[in-house]
Amino acid sequence: MQNENNIFEPFKIITEKNLTKFKAAGVWALFGKEKANPKPYIGLNVGKSANIKDELQIDFQRLKKPKKPKEKKYINQFSESKFSYIEYPSRLDWLYNEIANKYKDLNFILITDTNDYDIEKYFAYSLKAAYWVSNGRYSEKHETITDDEIQNILKDTQKNIDNKVLEKINKFKKNYLQYVKTHCT
Repeated sequence: MQNENNIFEPFKIITEKNLTKFKAAGVWALFGKEKANPKPYIGLNVGKSANIKDELQIDFQRLKKPKKPKEKKYINQFSESKFSYIEYPSRLDWLYNEIANKYKDLNFILITDTNDYDIEKYFAYSLKAAYWVSNGRYSEKHETITDDEIQNILKDTQKNIDNKVLEKINKFKKNYLQYVKTHCT
């Protein structure tokens, strides 16, 4: 049976305390457990960044303190206040508020230190990351992607990924799926 303490091996776990070590490019993933049914970790999101520290620092804040609509003043170049308007939370603010409300035991992990969309996409499709979006799927209703289509996407995407990274991801995927299987039965 897969030990829950090492489910994220061989990847490094990114925390607020060690975030300064990740001031570089890379691909990361977020996992968490449902508060209502906290059995297995679920792949929630995957992202790539030119600077993981800067991106995740904002995401950690979003997870802790949801942004609320607030009134702001429009001030021109000459420091004159012209009008007030309401600034609303962004799509990402809403996303991390949703995750914070529904999930616990959140873990960010470093997949690779390369800012690579193919690796992000491959990892996200491999685990069917629950909140990951690509190419605007969040903004329009689309057809559901079938398992066969996912397999074709994975096959096409893996051609562009370094073999060592691909092996690492596939080994993790195999262990993760075994972990999910043993924690859902």
